[in-house]
Amino acid sequence: MDILTVKQHMLETINATVSHEMRNPINAIHCQNLKIEDLIEQLDQIISYDDNRTLGSFKNELKRIRNDMKLSLEIQLASTKLLIYLVNDLLSFA
Repeated sequence: MDILTVKQHMLETINATVSHEMRNPINAIHCQNLKIEDLIEQLDQIISYDDNRTLGSFKNELKRIRNDMKLSLEIQLASTKLLIYLVNDLLSFA
């Protein structure tokens, strides 16, 4: 193999790897954004729902939604950190 063929093969491998590794956190962020949209819709329904719920069941429902939102945020933060790391690594390699 000549040097140009080796270089081309390396670039193709790097491109395929980086594309795959960057796609994962982007997909995670997108899915978590959809989840947060759903949770906000659930909160809107609870807030607008007028019935004789006990305060305890209302609080429990809000706590569940809050915990789901916190988990979504944690996933987004981890995904963005990974994506930033990958982009910085790619830029320092180039």
